[in-house]
Amino acid sequence: MIRVLIADDSRLVRGVLREILEHDREIEVVSEAGNGAEAVERCIKDRPDIVLMDMQMPVMDGIEAVRRIMESCPTPVIVLSATVNSSETRSAFTALNAGAIDAIAKPSGVISHDTLGDIAEEIISRIKLYSKVGQKGKWAVDKQPLSERIKTPSQSSKVIAIAASTGGPG
Repeated sequence: MIRVLIADDSRLVRGVLREILEHDREIEVVSEAGNGAEAVERCIKDRPDIVLMDMQMPVMDGIEAVRRIMESCPTPVIVLSATVNSSETRSAFTALNAGAIDAIAKPSGVISHDTLGDIAEEIISRIKLYSKVGQKGKWAVDKQPLSERIKTPSQSSKVIAIAASTGGPG
């Protein structure tokens, strides 16, 4: 089960996102936050696998919340912003620079179940993808230092080397 924290100052948006996400059997919304400061607190307390966060919120904006989450409880954060597809892309890049893993554009205009439903599949697929961040994969390198993995011989042995050349500078 993928545990998700939703942070958005709009109760309507949080409710619609919760409904969309919980429609998928692999996703569980473990908590919600109405501002960035609350998102940081809930992230520390609830330890979600993914944070889905609005960028423009009262008390603490999404960018500062991303920074604090990365400092206190590093967790993949996907930011939702109305600015991703507009001329104000700077804030989306600032969030990515602060540690967010991705940015998804919110639909423009009135937010409703229909407008957020248009990007539901995109949000769900990215949550599933990024929930794997930090998991040890099939080909992961062992963290044990190489010096501890290489065994030195318990008995000394003699090695004789013979070298020969058929030419060279003369």
